[in-house]
Amino acid sequence: MDKQKRIPLKVTVLRVMKTEDVFDKPIPEQVSHAPNCCARLKEGQVFIIDENGECSVDFPCTWAWHDLFPVTTAMQTGGHFVMKKRPGIQYSCCTDGTMPVVFKIEYLDNEHQNEKNIQEKYVGEKEGNIRCPLKITVVKTMMPGDIYKNSLPEVDMPHNEPMLKEGQSFMVGENGRCPENFPSFAWHDLNHYVLSLQLGGNFPEFPKGTVYACSTDGLFPVFFHLERV
Repeated sequence: MDKQKRIPLKVTVLRVMKTEDVFDKPIPEQVSHAPNCCARLKEGQVFIIDENGECSVDFPCTWAWHDLFPVTTAMQTGGHFVMKKRPGIQYSCCTDGTMPVVFKIEYLDNEHQNEKNIQEKYVGEKEGNIRCPLKITVVKTMMPGDIYKNSLPEVDMPHNEPMLKEGQSFMVGENGRCPENFPSFAWHDLNHYVLSLQLGGNFPEFPKGTVYACSTDGLFPVFFHLERV
């Protein structure tokens, strides 16, 4: 993968499902005037995600975009999803429980359409049907006083110690599950990084098989180093 560039993707809307496609009878908790399928997306629609990770046009559903983000990040960094016969393709669904939309996500590459060239250009040393183990190391923890010069009037500043300690490390196995005693909020923040690295992807801004990431806690942010092992 070229330095500072990510793999362009094509996202196609394959199926816009109706509520009756999922459930045999009306959902009793749902109001009578609720729509029975997504009104924002249409079957056959195509969206292009460029080498900077930007969609060529405004993606009409922020919910679905959020759902697809870990998948598109993994694929743009060269990750190869398990149980796929070739790199550069994945099927994904939004998380709407009453009217889901199914997408096909694939590499957009006019010069490298065949499997051999895709394999050589994008896929790393470990590929297909197995996830690489990862090591997550806490490299920096911050307190509110490290960020804000003055106290925040809206916040009753806690004085407790951070949940994580600098130097702590956690192992993510081939099953991709959250390590024991790892905070759930931080795991959610790291999810797309973990998925990308476990599937063989590489972030162009960092050495192969590694990345630095931060949790989204605005009072106690934690900085991590992730690496394939």
